[in-house]
Amino acid sequence: MQQMQAGSNKPDPAQLLADVEAEKTKADIIINAAKQELDRQKAIAENDFKRDQMFIDAMLKAAEIQAKYGAQVDMAVIKAEVDRQRTEIQEVFKTAQAFAPPTAPPPIPMPQGPMMPPGMMPPGMQ
Repeated sequence: MQQMQAGSNKPDPAQLLADVEAEKTKADIIINAAKQELDRQKAIAENDFKRDQMFIDAMLKAAEIQAKYGAQVDMAVIKAEVDRQRTEIQEVFKTAQAFAPPTAPPPIPMPQGPMMPPGMMPPGMQ
């Protein structure tokens, strides 16, 4: 009699496999979302770096023009244009992020321990 009860306490292998596959799928979704977020952050950083580099190049050209020709270059106008573009790009990313789906689905609670039919208690809990 006890052997039959002990045998019925084992979880169904098909159910265990399904549970493992579900957890694997959830983990893959979370990993992919994290990779996408990392790629987005890299793109933002690269864009900022290139914009800063162009600004520095413009400052150097302006200094070169002033030194060679004595012409005055209004650096405030250049800086204002760079700042305007940066603000526009930041707003675009914020808007895109607001419409993006959440990066990770909420966790689904999984049962801890062996699955028992309703009304049965695990051994030692009786």
